[in-house]
Amino acid sequence: MKRFFILLLFLLLLLPSCAQNNEGANQNDRPRSVSLYFFHDTACGACDGTKDFLSIFQEQVGDVRELYPYTLEMQNGFQTEGSKSFDRVMEQYGLDPESASFPMLVINGKELLGLEAIEKSLRESFLSAGEAAVTPDELAFTVETAPKDDLFRDFPSMEPGESAVLYFYRSTCPECVTTKPVIEDLPESLEINGEESAVTVYSLNSRTGSNPERIRYLFEKYEVPEEKQMVPIVFLRDSYLAGYDEISAGLEQGLLDGGGLDFDFSALQP
Repeated sequence: MKRFFILLLFLLLLLPSCAQNNEGANQNDRPRSVSLYFFHDTACGACDGTKDFLSIFQEQVGDVRELYPYTLEMQNGFQTEGSKSFDRVMEQYGLDPESASFPMLVINGKELLGLEAIEKSLRESFLSAGEAAVTPDELAFTVETAPKDDLFRDFPSMEPGESAVLYFYRSTCPECVTTKPVIEDLPESLEINGEESAVTVYSLNSRTGSNPERIRYLFEKYEVPEEKQMVPIVFLRDSYLAGYDEISAGLEQGLLDGGGLDFDFSALQP
């Protein structure tokens, strides 16, 4: 009887841990690597349907492919196994096989149809998918999809006296590359009105998750003219700075003037 009681007590202690682990698994189901699937339709036995793609792959991401974990699967959709793999990937990502055409590349669910589109968009698509894969869990909201009527629901509430910046960029944008050190060199805190204010920058790739919808919504809310609707761009509580020149010259001063204080993200909701 004593042995049974000890076993029962052990199981009761174990149950909360199991539930917690299951809950954690549900929260962390976003991709942790970049999955690439290349499909071609090659009936000629002496032809290599992957040669041109591999050349493009090396040219576009050869210098950055080691930055992120990735897998590359190449299949001939003309053949039985390749056709089955194609159907599986279409179902996995909820893609429409009727609208697909060969050759095609799927990167974490994003379709690129034709070698021209692959060559044009592969680098940025790979880098964006890689950034999303390695984003820390506490910043997952910056890369995941949010409801269109609740775009900022997962953004944290700022503590009184804290400052925040919303920074939008693209991985392959030359001006964004130039602006990156300006963002990274911002102090972790600034003295504003005689008080120390912690500074938090939320960096959002304008191609990832719901960020395309977010940036377009902010263009309207902040009444950004079309000639300044660009990346890089930063949004403070009541103002914005577009382009490297404005950001490098005005961001830190804007924060010192209190532009990022008490940034209420809930007020940004559509």
